[in-house]
Amino acid sequence: MKKIIQITLAVLILAISNTLAQENRVTEMTPEQRAEIRMQRYNNDLKLSNEQKTQLIELFIKQEKVRGANTEEQKAFRQNFETEINKILTLEQQSTLKQVREERRNQSQFQKQQDIKRGKNEEVK
Repeated sequence: MKKIIQITLAVLILAISNTLAQENRVTEMTPEQRAEIRMQRYNNDLKLSNEQKTQLIELFIKQEKVRGANTEEQKAFRQNFETEINKILTLEQQSTLKQVREERRNQSQFQKQQDIKRGKNEEVK
Protein backbone atom coordinates (compact mmCIF):
# COMPACT_ATOMS: atom_id res chain seq x y z
CA MET A 1 0.00 0.00 0.00
CA LYS A 2 2.82 2.35 0.89
CA LYS A 3 4.53 1.70 -2.48
CA ILE A 4 1.32 2.46 -4.35
CA ILE A 5 1.06 5.82 -2.61
CA GLN A 6 4.71 6.59 -3.35
CA ILE A 7 4.31 5.68 -7.02
CA THR A 8 1.12 7.75 -7.29
CA LEU A 9 2.86 10.75 -5.73
CA ALA A 10 5.84 10.38 -8.07
CA VAL A 11 3.58 10.25 -11.13
CA LEU A 12 1.62 13.26 -9.89
CA ILE A 13 4.80 15.27 -9.30
CA LEU A 14 6.09 14.39 -12.77
CA ALA A 15 2.81 15.41 -14.39
CA ILE A 16 2.75 18.75 -12.57
CA SER A 17 6.39 19.53 -13.35
CA ASN A 18 5.84 18.66 -17.02
CA THR A 19 2.85 21.01 -17.19
CA LEU A 20 4.81 23.83 -15.58
CA ALA A 21 7.74 23.26 -17.94
CA GLN A 22 5.45 23.54 -20.97
CA GLU A 23 3.96 26.79 -19.69
CA ASN A 24 7.43 28.24 -19.14
CA ARG A 25 8.54 27.35 -22.68
CA VAL A 26 5.82 29.52 -24.17
CA THR A 27 6.56 32.50 -21.95
CA GLU A 28 10.32 32.18 -22.47
CA MET A 29 10.07 32.35 -26.26
CA THR A 30 11.31 35.43 -28.03
CA PRO A 31 8.96 37.48 -30.22
CA GLU A 32 10.80 36.07 -33.22
CA GLN A 33 10.21 32.48 -32.11
CA ARG A 34 6.50 33.10 -31.49
CA ALA A 35 6.22 34.81 -34.87
CA GLU A 36 7.89 31.84 -36.57
CA ILE A 37 5.46 29.41 -34.94
CA ARG A 38 2.47 31.51 -36.02
CA MET A 39 3.80 31.74 -39.56
CA GLN A 40 4.15 27.94 -39.66
CA ARG A 41 0.50 27.60 -38.61
CA TYR A 42 -0.54 30.01 -41.35
CA ASN A 43 1.66 28.16 -43.84
CA ASN A 44 0.03 24.83 -42.97
CA ASP A 45 -3.40 26.28 -43.68
CA LEU A 46 -2.61 28.65 -46.57
CA LYS A 47 0.45 27.29 -48.42
CA LEU A 48 2.37 30.56 -48.35
CA SER A 49 5.08 31.64 -50.78
CA ASN A 50 8.54 32.45 -49.39
CA GLU A 51 7.86 36.16 -49.81
CA GLN A 52 4.58 35.87 -47.92
CA LYS A 53 6.31 33.95 -45.12
CA THR A 54 8.88 36.72 -44.74
CA GLN A 55 6.23 39.44 -44.74
CA LEU A 56 4.07 37.63 -42.19
CA ILE A 57 6.98 36.98 -39.87
CA GLU A 58 7.81 40.70 -39.93
CA LEU A 59 4.17 41.57 -39.19
CA PHE A 60 3.92 39.01 -36.38
CA ILE A 61 7.17 40.25 -34.81
CA LYS A 62 5.76 43.79 -34.83
CA GLN A 63 2.61 42.47 -33.19
CA GLU A 64 4.58 40.61 -30.52
CA LYS A 65 6.58 43.75 -29.71
CA VAL A 66 3.42 45.87 -29.48
CA ARG A 67 1.98 43.50 -26.87
CA GLY A 68 4.14 45.13 -24.23
CA ALA A 69 3.22 48.65 -25.34
CA ASN A 70 0.49 50.89 -24.00
CA THR A 71 -3.17 50.20 -24.71
CA GLU A 72 -3.55 52.90 -27.35
CA GLU A 73 -0.63 51.53 -29.36
CA GLN A 74 -2.06 48.02 -29.17
CA LYS A 75 -5.48 49.22 -30.25
CA ALA A 76 -4.06 51.11 -33.24
CA PHE A 77 -2.02 48.11 -34.29
CA ARG A 78 -5.00 45.76 -34.02
CA GLN A 79 -7.10 48.02 -36.24
CA ASN A 80 -4.49 47.83 -39.02
CA PHE A 81 -3.50 44.19 -38.48
CA GLU A 82 -6.20 42.58 -40.65
CA THR A 83 -5.60 45.10 -43.42
CA GLU A 84 -1.90 44.29 -43.39
CA ILE A 85 -2.56 40.54 -43.50
CA ASN A 86 -4.98 41.00 -46.40
CA LYS A 87 -2.33 42.95 -48.32
CA ILE A 88 0.01 39.97 -48.01
CA LEU A 89 -2.46 37.17 -48.81
CA THR A 90 -4.21 36.40 -52.09
CA LEU A 91 -8.02 36.53 -52.23
CA GLU A 92 -8.17 32.74 -52.12
CA GLN A 93 -5.90 32.63 -49.06
CA GLN A 94 -7.99 35.32 -47.37
CA SER A 95 -11.09 33.22 -47.91
CA THR A 96 -9.36 30.10 -46.58
CA LEU A 97 -8.09 32.00 -43.55
CA LYS A 98 -11.60 33.22 -42.81
CA GLN A 99 -12.91 29.63 -42.95
CA VAL A 100 -10.09 28.30 -40.76
CA ARG A 101 -10.68 31.01 -38.16
CA GLU A 102 -14.40 30.26 -38.13
CA GLU A 103 -13.74 26.53 -37.68
CA ARG A 104 -11.33 27.19 -34.83
CA ARG A 105 -13.78 29.60 -33.22
CA ASN A 106 -16.52 26.96 -33.42
CA GLN A 107 -14.21 24.28 -31.99
CA SER A 108 -13.26 26.60 -29.16
CA GLN A 109 -16.90 27.37 -28.36
CA PHE A 110 -17.77 23.67 -28.48
CA GLN A 111 -14.89 22.87 -26.13
CA LYS A 112 -16.01 25.58 -23.71
CA GLN A 113 -19.53 24.15 -23.74
CA GLN A 114 -18.15 20.68 -23.05
CA ASP A 115 -16.04 22.01 -20.18
CA ILE A 116 -19.08 23.75 -18.69
CA LYS A 117 -21.14 20.56 -18.96
CA ARG A 118 -18.38 18.56 -17.30
CA GLY A 119 -18.12 21.13 -14.55
CA LYS A 120 -21.87 20.99 -13.93
CA ASN A 121 -21.84 17.20 -13.98
CA GLU A 122 -19.02 17.12 -11.44
CA GLU A 123 -20.89 19.54 -9.18
CA VAL A 124 -24.03 17.38 -9.28
CA LYS A 125 -22.15 14.20 -8.29
